[in-house]
Amino acid sequence: VRVERYVMPGGGSQAAVYVAGTQAVSGGAGDPFDMRSNLELYTGDRSASLAAVELALREAGVGPGEPVHVFGHSQGAMLASALALEGTYDVQTLVTYGSPVEAAVPESVLSVGIRHVDDPVAGLAGGGHAETVGAPGSFIAERVADPAGGVHDLTLAAHGIERYAETAAMVDASHDPRAAALRELWTTLGAAERVEVTEYAADRGGG
Repeated sequence: VRVERYVMPGGGSQAAVYVAGTQAVSGGAGDPFDMRSNLELYTGDRSASLAAVELALREAGVGPGEPVHVFGHSQGAMLASALALEGTYDVQTLVTYGSPVEAAVPESVLSVGIRHVDDPVAGLAGGGHAETVGAPGSFIAERVADPAGGVHDLTLAAHGIERYAETAAMVDASHDPRAAALRELWTTLGAAERVEVTEYAADRGGG
């Protein structure tokens, strides 16, 4: 979990939180970003990984009223969505990569989903919502990550963070007017007077 706090001109601060995907296949002691947490989050339950993200935010000094922008890949996308839905923090932006869920966020949250149509994990979201959710400017960007296909699909290559980083770079480089709200966010955070960065690791403990 990476927490960035931006000290803005004239006072006040904003936070950006980046949450990684699954790190372990176990479900006992050890890394809480595991398959056990995946199952809990997918079925709508709390997980040890969600507790870890919330603890990281508190340790970084992020307060309930502070604007927060959350970014997550795979399990991290489910965690980011949970933060946006809980209401504990003032989540203003939700950006997900390869999320297996589609969160019905309130109209106050800019929601951007980056998806690969050949990613079976993203396919677990079941096609998303029939109508747009989130603030004006919310959108979903999709592409086929691996048109050739092949045996390597068994390794979930289309779900890998490397492929999603490529897709995110395409969105950043595009002139699609739907991405205007994201570009405005980058401009706002880029005007910060100071940025404090903290990275956290977590351990489930005794299970």
